Amino acid sequence: MRRICRVHFFELDEALLDNELDSNIRGPFVCAYRAATVMRDSGGGNIINISSVGGLRAHWRGLPYDVTKGALDAMTRAMSLELAEHGIRVNGIAPGPIDTWKRLPAKYSKWREAASQRVPLARFGTPLEIGSAVAFLASSDAACITGQTIYVDGGITTQLGPRGQPI
Repeated sequence: MRRICRVHFFELDEALLDNELDSNIRGPFVCAYRAATVMRDSGGGNIINISSVGGLRAHWRGLPYDVTKGALDAMTRAMSLELAEHGIRVNGIAPGPIDTWKRLPAKYSKWREAASQRVPLARFGTPLEIGSAVAFLASSDAACITGQTIYVDGGITTQLGPRGQPI
């Protein structure tokens, strides 16, 4: 599991920024470019980028990660326009908190429980739920969907503050 970079703005250096740009912009672009070349020559296909809720809402001290995920969302929309004429649909999935921590020591169970209570559905998503969203976008059931980012986040992006907290 890749962790979100958590540094203050004034602690951010160019090497860290370059790492996030390579991982979240350059990598997906190169993969999409190569895939689109094959898809164009074979009659179309689907490109599905994996973004993050951080592309829409900022994490505390998550500037380099969030900026690159927002750029990935914009790249998804731009690619969808340019590749549509070749029968290639381009969409994104933006996960919220996903339960990939099952192997963490028991001492983190209280943290997991408290964190899950900040999600409107009161639980983390699962890797299978992300896979199901990807499968949907790749299917013929999504044949008229392109340029979209679907938030699979348990409702995180719909709220202004944690559940039960007054504004």
